[in-house]
Amino acid sequence: MTQFIGAPLYFINRDWFYAYMAMTKRSFALTTTVMTQIWGPTTVRISGDESVAGQIKSTGSGGVQFSFPKRLVLIANHQVRVSADGAAADMRVPPSLEDVSPLARS
Repeated sequence: MTQFIGAPLYFINRDWFYAYMAMTKRSFALTTTVMTQIWGPTTVRISGDESVAGQIKSTGSGGVQFSFPKRLVLIANHQVRVSADGAAADMRVPPSLEDVSPLARS
């Protein structure tokens, strides 16, 4: 909805349009992250193949640092692994992303 509201900026000033769209994307990401943290804390597994080698790094504090190019096309593969009893299985992030083979990064 907010991106639709900002669409006329494309014809008024392209710099304003792109800045507004970036702001809406940031706001959406922050909102969903906060909502997940509050109402549904979960372990997130981040993986990639050879094309992102060296661009996803674990930090010492348990976080993740990305060094992607300025413009990027990212296709997300949303997967949930469920155990036999119907509960979501624990999907822990490996201590080092280098420890996971490309085939196991799905």
